[in-house]
Amino acid sequence: MICPACNIKMEPLVAGIYQCPQCKKIMKQEAEKVEIDKQKKFEEDGFQEGEYFHKSVSLNKQYEICEKGIIIQKTENRMFAVLICH
Repeated sequence: MICPACNIKMEPLVAGIYQCPQCKKIMKQEAEKVEIDKQKKFEEDGFQEGEYFHKSVSLNKQYEICEKGIIIQKTENRMFAVLICH
């Protein structure tokens, strides 16, 4: 996929979502069927304790208390994760 503003090839973040390395614009893939890896199934063993997320990411510790979570994808600049908070 090519960035409409910069005309540079965009990098994939997750399946169907791309980011331009120059202007950091994020776009979703259009009208094409996105194939999801069926091999990536989350197991209960994949959960990490909430303390890891409180130390590693910027959660508002006054309002968000994380019990556990799963990291979906982690890069140098971004982390996509699903958190169970209360």
